[in-house]
Amino acid sequence: MKMNLSAQMLAATVLGAAAGLILQTAGSADVARTFIAPVGTLFLNLMQMIIIPLIFCTLVTGVYEINDIKKYGSIGAKTLVAFFVMTLISTAIGLGVGELFGVGKGVSYEAAGGVTVPPAVSVIKTIINFVPSNIYKALSSGDMVAIVVFGVFLGIGMICSKEAARPLYDVLAAGKAAISNITSFIMKLAPIGIFAIVTETMAVNGIDMLLSMAGLILAVYLGFLLNNLIVYGGCAAISGTGVGNFYKATFGAQVFAFTSQTSAAAIPFENEALDKLKISETVKSFVIPLGNAMHKNGTALYQCVFTVFLANYYGIEISPSLFISVMIAATVSAMGTAGIPQGGMVTLGMVLAAAGVPMEGVSLVAGLIAIIGMGSTANNVGGDMAAALLVDRRR
Repeated sequence: MKMNLSAQMLAATVLGAAAGLILQTAGSADVARTFIAPVGTLFLNLMQMIIIPLIFCTLVTGVYEINDIKKYGSIGAKTLVAFFVMTLISTAIGLGVGELFGVGKGVSYEAAGGVTVPPAVSVIKTIINFVPSNIYKALSSGDMVAIVVFGVFLGIGMICSKEAARPLYDVLAAGKAAISNITSFIMKLAPIGIFAIVTETMAVNGIDMLLSMAGLILAVYLGFLLNNLIVYGGCAAISGTGVGNFYKATFGAQVFAFTSQTSAAAIPFENEALDKLKISETVKSFVIPLGNAMHKNGTALYQCVFTVFLANYYGIEISPSLFISVMIAATVSAMGTAGIPQGGMVTLGMVLAAAGVPMEGVSLVAGLIAIIGMGSTANNVGGDMAAALLVDRRR
């Protein structure tokens, strides 16, 4: 039976951990550094090659396409605000849980060359830096938040330009399609890259890394639980529906999403749940499909926990200014990357960049995405239903 990509990445993580521990026991960590690590580096270079053009093309075309929701009037505006605010809160929960548990602490980074720790910057300076003074410099340096801000402004400018901007949209849409195909090819190589990087990491750090990853998984699932109770329960309370009524109606849809790990297949269950909550057909038919594409609370949450884990692993202190950058990067990446193959893994690099964490960290935790995918999918689906409830009651 052929394994899907998530299963292959998980298997690569397990096999890489085993191979690394064997090499460490044999005192052959240098073998991993010399002969295995370059394979992982090549994979990371391929990943870095596509991230900026992929994010930019996807975000700009996504903003331009939002022009179509104006026909829904206030429902469209309220839905987007709900998506943004709910996801932003989810990122705060993810960062909070990561810091509370101290995920990644106790495992030192020993790879050659170390890592450059970004200097501390004030919160005000961070906010100012969100707007790039030179977009070419931002693109070349990989300043993801600045690129996102420019992309949003460009998308809005294209909307205001109406049909005059259509040729630019066509070019960017074609670029998105081409880069997505390249991404699909690169992701097929992910198990090989993950195996190489995990093997080297385990050969250097040993069993401490495995124990730290177990704590990471527990922290992520605690974050999912808190997010469901605080954010979605809060939406139910604000809407006047009642927390108990909300969970009673939506429990089946969330369980299906948890077991199937697919948001799209859960849509019929979501619609049934929203019927029980007496959500209008107009709101339901608009919020759920849009949310399925761009409302990823669970994804944003685990990316933030992963970022804290890797920042601690590399010895990077996340200052208040970096917290803000990570929250915004995770929120935007979760909302603006619909349709990207293995999007959670690809866009994690964008979130790590906001914290100054090396890109190679993606491969260290990528295999865990298969494990936390159940909770992430359930959170994503629950968030769509909570947003629909909030929008319907606040019309």
